[in-house]
Amino acid sequence: MRPPLLLPSFPFFLISTLVSLSSVELVEIGNVEALRKLANDNVCYVVGYFENLDTEETRLYREAVADIYFGRAFARAACGTMATAISSDDGLRKELGIDGEKGIVLISEGVRAVFPFDDYVDPIKRWIENSPVSLVSEFSECFILSIFQGEPMNYLLLLASKSSEDFPTLKEAFTKAAKEERLQTRFVLVDTDDEYNADYMRSFVGFKEKQEPAVYAIIDREHGWEKFFPDFTEITTENIIAYNDLLNAGKLKRYLKSEEV
Repeated sequence: MRPPLLLPSFPFFLISTLVSLSSVELVEIGNVEALRKLANDNVCYVVGYFENLDTEETRLYREAVADIYFGRAFARAACGTMATAISSDDGLRKELGIDGEKGIVLISEGVRAVFPFDDYVDPIKRWIENSPVSLVSEFSECFILSIFQGEPMNYLLLLASKSSEDFPTLKEAFTKAAKEERLQTRFVLVDTDDEYNADYMRSFVGFKEKQEPAVYAIIDREHGWEKFFPDFTEITTENIIAYNDLLNAGKLKRYLKSEEV
């Protein structure tokens, strides 16, 4: 069992959002025009193409999508909704650039990813879940559950003051890195000007008052959180990507507060 997060009081205004997200249905689209409308109406969407809609693989796709919406409503409340669709239209297959008789494509903020097909629900589910709607999620009291709930995964946290002169440059570097690494790691921006955020990060990663901006790495494992100090001081896209590569390769040294929550 993972130790619990330090949770805020439940934001009741999210109730309607959760209900609407959990009731989202998989839409069947029949032509390219419907696909383009889906793209125009949504920042992020997933389309499964199957030559035959009455197969075991189609059932697994439907099951994976339903599981995400019913079990991960908090995550979509943080980042926005993710539209999901299914089709057997050949013109749509060509429009999506799918080869063969099946394929799943996810488009998020203009970034396209194609699922390496497997005949199991969990791989499909994990692949979609690890492709968050936003390149960078913004940490706040309301959305802690949204960001950290779900399957264990890797995180990079940029702790920086939004009021600082160099914040736009830092955010741009962080966002560019997210475009390259988003399917492996969730990127989270933490505004340390916010009193709640600063207090939370003091306990969670040992953030200090008036600290320089820094990028922390975190791995969410079943037994608990593993935390890693940044091994660089200049926050550039190249340094962030290199740091994330070390994280994913298991080559970072754990921080002593890793056992604490």
